[in-house]
Amino acid sequence: MFYRIRIVTLCEEFRRYANLGAIGDFSDDLIIWCFKRQIAVDKQNAPYYLECLMDFATGRKSEALEMAVATHRSEGYFSISDVRDAYKALNLDPDKEYEPDIIIGNFRAHVSDAPRSEAQMRQAVLMIGTSMNSQAIIQAASKGSFIDLMFTTLLIETLLSPHECQSSLRVFWSSLRDRPIFSYLPLSDQG
Repeated sequence: MFYRIRIVTLCEEFRRYANLGAIGDFSDDLIIWCFKRQIAVDKQNAPYYLECLMDFATGRKSEALEMAVATHRSEGYFSISDVRDAYKALNLDPDKEYEPDIIIGNFRAHVSDAPRSEAQMRQAVLMIGTSMNSQAIIQAASKGSFIDLMFTTLLIETLLSPHECQSSLRVFWSSLRDRPIFSYLPLSDQG
């Protein structure tokens, strides 16, 4: 049994090197170069390539590879496991395929139920949309006016209730004599 597990592990490791266009004897710098080339020519599969790089960094215990992973994560790249976690954050099965409308609807339901988690939900949906190459999902995750951003920030960063956040925004925008805020607030709160 041990031999079979080890063979499967070696096959997967070999596959990851091969998919990066590398072999196990490559130096860390050459692995990083292969990774950069792959994401440059095949951006759609960048999550898989980052997953490979993460595995190499862990397996080799390499500071250079760990730094490359951290650098690319800071540039907005994400791994397959990140995408799986994003699906789970929305209570969706990562092993199933969903239509964009289902994901968007699920996202909106989560945000309406838990507005304080909106930033994390938007990030999860953006990750899913990017991985699916779905403009509809990306737009749904990106939608949000300056007013939405201010409301969410007030809600998260303060101990104000949603009603108090709306009132604060009304005072702020009224002082600037800007009327778009009133279309955002519920009719019963306009006064």
